[in-house]
Amino acid sequence: MFGNHDYYKLVAIDSRSITRIIPFNLYGTLNTQAEKTKPQKHVPLIELPTRKVELSFKPKSTTTVNLIMDNGWQISFRIHNASSKVENSLKFDIQLTGQPTDLFFIDTPWE
Repeated sequence: MFGNHDYYKLVAIDSRSITRIIPFNLYGTLNTQAEKTKPQKHVPLIELPTRKVELSFKPKSTTTVNLIMDNGWQISFRIHNASSKVENSLKFDIQLTGQPTDLFFIDTPWE
């Protein structure tokens, strides 16, 4: 679910003319020293969940499930086909609805 590699998520927020950078430093490989250059900022390690607290359908929904875990993680799962036609192709949508307190973001304005 979380993957095996650290990554940066980029989100364009058009209404504010910014790009939001969210570092997911799950394994400690982001923003490390490159040769002799030390990083200017520290990207903290994010604590992964260790146990499930609750798994339930979203109220009044038969296609969306909410998963609440320890360490501040909350995820919403949805299965859909993104079409008004009946098709044999389904899509799986995952949204982070609650985040750990050590997850932060950097907003960079567009020039």
